[in-house]
Amino acid sequence: MAFMSQERKAALAVEIAKVMPKAWKYTLKVRHHSTLVLTIRQANVDLIKENMVSQTRDGGKLDYISLNEYNLQGHYSDKLLKTFESIKVAMNIGNHDHSDVQSDYFNVGWYVDINIGAFQSPFRFVPNETKQAEKIIAQSGVPLPELVPSAEQRRKAIEATKAALKAAEREPGAELVYQCAKCDRKSISFHSTCPVCEGDMVPEAKLRAEKEELKRKIAELESKLGVKK
Repeated sequence: MAFMSQERKAALAVEIAKVMPKAWKYTLKVRHHSTLVLTIRQANVDLIKENMVSQTRDGGKLDYISLNEYNLQGHYSDKLLKTFESIKVAMNIGNHDHSDVQSDYFNVGWYVDINIGAFQSPFRFVPNETKQAEKIIAQSGVPLPELVPSAEQRRKAIEATKAALKAAEREPGAELVYQCAKCDRKSISFHSTCPVCEGDMVPEAKLRAEKEELKRKIAELESKLGVKK
């Protein structure tokens, strides 16, 4: 004869919690000392609208629905089906079923019921707070405020710009006048390295323009981020 005790329910509750999505809220109770009843009260997924039986009945507008644990694939598919199959397995750990339906013989350790909401307590679909807030802001037309960069982010941004400046100083070109990036010696003929200090020779005009532009960007960035020199 089917039997479910409070002690067994408590043990199974631990296993059920392991497979239940963290954002879902549910209750677990024993009915008539024979049935373990799980009712999902709230979730960040619309389990009513996504339920294929509910879609067929009234377009997913039911307040609650009881699942057929023997035909979960008739209710859900893909990720949700796998989730409910895992829940069913957890609810049946240690159970047995030696029933013979054709001879009207039933021999199970206990029965299980899985419900989405209840008659007096409809299921609640509560989207993730972040996604819900972003949706509301998008609908209102109000732009999201810019995030304030941390001190570490400011430092990295400035260092990256300075590194770009340093890299530009070493870039070869095809200008008429070349300048040493190390000692500033100039030459009208191209040499890959300075004959005096062996520093890199780069196009003077290009180097000067890039230096000024990158210095301007550094100053602008430091001013915007409030970095004191």
